[in-house]
Amino acid sequence: GGGGVTGVSYNPDQRYTGVKVKFRPTPPGGRRGAEGAREVFIGMFPSGKTVITGAVRWEEVLQSYEFARSVLCDNFVHLRVPLADTPAPCRKKARK
Repeated sequence: GGGGVTGVSYNPDQRYTGVKVKFRPTPPGGRRGAEGAREVFIGMFPSGKTVITGAVRWEEVLQSYEFARSVLCDNFVHLRVPLADTPAPCRKKARK
């Protein structure tokens, strides 16, 4: 089952470079919006790494991960940044 998003923020000018998502997993019994439903924080970063905090049950982690994965995979074409405009990193010369 899936939960609901309670907030999203992104501010590239700040030190924190990730997208902050507040997600509320569906609690046991499937009562969406039920009292006591825990809010989980999902941080998605340009590196592709994702951090999930605030979950207590494994099911909350799984729902949060599946939500983040589906957003990124379903919108990959719109979210990706082409590397053609980026200078290639400097490489050290190999020793002979």
